[in-house]
This record gives sequence, C-alpha cells and structure tokens, in this order.
Amino acid sequence: MSTVENSEKFVSQILDTSLWRPFVNQINKDFQMVGVNFTSISTQISAKQFLCHLRDSIAHLINHDFDKLLNLLYRIDISETHWNTKDTIHQNDLVMKIVSLIIVKEYQKVSFRNKN
Repeated sequence: MSTVENSEKFVSQILDTSLWRPFVNQINKDFQMVGVNFTSISTQISAKQFLCHLRDSIAHLINHDFDKLLNLLYRIDISETHWNTKDTIHQNDLVMKIVSLIIVKEYQKVSFRNKN
C-alpha cells in the first residue's frame, strides 16, 4: 500500500469516530498558531478531500515558505530526522511523508487528550 492509500485509510477510520472534530480542529489550530495562511478544514469533508487539502497546503509551504513549514512541524512536534531522509527523492514523496507524520502525531495528541 502506498503512503497515500495508508493515509486515506487512517483518516477514514478517524472520520468514523468521535475524534474527527477534535482532530480537524487541532490541525486547524496548529496551522493558525504558526501564522500559516490556511483555509480551515471543515469537519464535513471526506477523507480524500481532507488529504488533498492538507497535501496542497504542505506542498505550498515547501515551495513558498519553508520556514513556516519548519515552524509548523516544530509546533506539532515532528523532528526533522523523521521527514528529512535520503530516501525521499521527489517532492511528492516528501509531501506525503510530512502529511502522514502530521496525521499520526495530531491523532495521537487528540486521542491522548480524549481518553476517559
């Protein structure tokens, strides 16, 4: 399975839980906190739409504001060693790797906060 398929499957699973809204809100909050001009993601979209929006936003940051991308990843607590590896050759691979890391880390945050 590709990174895109894995990410879409994982997001689809989150979508079907009570954690979807807090998950999306956390991502929106982190983007806004680092000053990324980011159109908030609605909680009423599909997993595929969500991934496309997040992927496009990360690609834009890579191409136009790499410093803000670094700030975002720092805020989310994603170390450069997790995404800046020699096996990432193409930009699309880098984008999907970062998107996957963001999804996992944000889900972990929300899941931990919402445990009973």
